[in-house]
Amino acid sequence: MQQWYVDAIYHGCLQLSKRTPLRIVWGLKETEGISLPTDYDRDVFWIEGWVPQIEVLMHPITKVGITHCGLGGTFEFIQAGVLALCFPHFGDQPINAENLISRKAGLSLIDVKLADRRDKPHDDSVFKFEKQLFTAKDVTEKLDKLLNDPSFKCGL
Repeated sequence: MQQWYVDAIYHGCLQLSKRTPLRIVWGLKETEGISLPTDYDRDVFWIEGWVPQIEVLMHPITKVGITHCGLGGTFEFIQAGVLALCFPHFGDQPINAENLISRKAGLSLIDVKLADRRDKPHDDSVFKFEKQLFTAKDVTEKLDKLLNDPSFKCGL
């Protein structure tokens, strides 16, 4: 986990909440080197180290979620009929993200081709996403599109 993407997701969601009524449930563990905003708006955000993903996704007011697109989580999004803002990292995650995107059930924060692509053996700089690949503006725009563009469909 990198501080830049926690910041980009937080500020992107915050910006969207200023023009669209949102409640954001965020399961985010504090880890060494990662800090969460301490003064976040509790009317907009509910941030916990762990949240029951299936229960949150199955709640009738849940419309969009952010996921790394592991197979189990992807199935949970599909079952719940929730659109996905994808942030794949490695393994099967890029293909799962591509499948959601091709079916208009999600968008990706990054070019999925960048996930798990390393320039040389043992180079984990891309895997860890040390280079900033998306901004708060990207998060705002993609979430807004998922929430308001009728071409995206919940439930496959």
